[in-house]
Amino acid sequence: MHAAIRLLQDAGLGLVAADPPYRAVLVVHSARRRQAGLARRVEDLGLDPAELPRSARSLVRRGRRVRRLGGLRPATPASWRQRMVAWLDDAGAEAGLLPAPPGASGAGSTGVAAWNLAGLPSLVAPVYRPGEHGCVQLVGRPGSERRLLATAALLAGE
Repeated sequence: MHAAIRLLQDAGLGLVAADPPYRAVLVVHSARRRQAGLARRVEDLGLDPAELPRSARSLVRRGRRVRRLGGLRPATPASWRQRMVAWLDDAGAEAGLLPAPPGASGAGSTGVAAWNLAGLPSLVAPVYRPGEHGCVQLVGRPGSERRLLATAALLAGE
């Protein structure tokens, strides 16, 4: 994070410190959405869940239950999206710079799944500065994909 902040400041970008209003329930909502999607994908592909690894069978079973109970309430992602856009508005920011989630997918954290749930563009970007390297997460407003990619290129030293 510190290397990314220095790179962005050196490039003349204005930064504002603000914490996103994460809610503990986001992990649960994101997991339910992922499980329901997996169950639907297994069904669409005509796969036999009995032939899947045990952990995948468990996820498919949970996903089927979520789907049977009506899936994720549409108000949940919409409400979260509104909260996040309001957070960017309140901070006067075009995008958020956040610590990268643990692991490749941010499993077990709010991480990338929170932004997917909100339907907002996000990415995990490498940060290269002499003697320092790591990753950060960039999150933007709807339609900010090009800005996020340009910022990621800047952080990667391209």
